[in-house]
Amino acid sequence: MNGVRTIPVFLGREKTKNILLLLNSTLILWLIFSYNNGFFQSYLPILIFSIFYGYGYILYYSREGIKIGKSIDLVVDGEWIPVVLLVLLFIG
Repeated sequence: MNGVRTIPVFLGREKTKNILLLLNSTLILWLIFSYNNGFFQSYLPILIFSIFYGYGYILYYSREGIKIGKSIDLVVDGEWIPVVLLVLLFIG
């Protein structure tokens, strides 16, 4: 409507969703590498949760016909709230 050429406008919804899922999937490889090298051992449950959380909102917000309202503020902008709570629970 505004003439802004964003990635979803340029590539379309489905290709953008696939790119986001691919990028999120690279975190699994990073997590395996980190685990094998002993990095972030105490944070592994939180990192796993974050990856699945990312899949969840990519799939949720890329559906056809979804009406995006206030839910995006909590889920996307406030994504660090559940992560911080998990850090406090597992580490704190």
